[in-house]
Amino acid sequence: MRTWFVTGGTPGGFGQAYADAALETGDRVVLTARRPEELREWARPYGDRVLVLPLDVTDAAQVCAAVAEAEQRMGGIDVLVNNAGRGWYGSIEGMAEDAVRRTSDLNFFALLSVTRAVLPGMRERRRGWIVNMSSVAGVRIAAMAEDPPPRRLVLGSDAYDAVTSTLREALTDITWSEAASCAADFPPGT
Repeated sequence: MRTWFVTGGTPGGFGQAYADAALETGDRVVLTARRPEELREWARPYGDRVLVLPLDVTDAAQVCAAVAEAEQRMGGIDVLVNNAGRGWYGSIEGMAEDAVRRTSDLNFFALLSVTRAVLPGMRERRRGWIVNMSSVAGVRIAAMAEDPPPRRLVLGSDAYDAVTSTLREALTDITWSEAASCAADFPPGT
């Protein structure tokens, strides 16, 4: 039985879908959300297989506290799903500076913060999976050449992809015994 730590647990969103899929296979889930009260009724039927925690992923202290509580109550984190994120609808030049920074904090720096908090336990156990949700709508120069240019941009998406690629190369101490995968399914035997 694996324990999943999923960020961005908005009801009806991808985070909750990951949680549902993990629970269907018999695994345990720590589902985090900025408004955890919205998930209490969903979690109730699963009993101690689900832990819902409040988490603003842009707050490093909250991230560390949530990971510590998850590890203490569930015995470790086997699968991290970095799902929290947000898109920007509109032109890049029309986005206020503080909105650019908040979006980058959420879509990039929060990913690093959560990953950094979870990695020590994975390294200690010499196993683990990290799933970074990204977007095909990431900012791309080629997209700006479209006529008309796209109205939806996701700041930080390419940064997600860069971190994911770097982690894949750097975490051989965790993945040495597992087949690497960029697919939607765990390789056989994991």
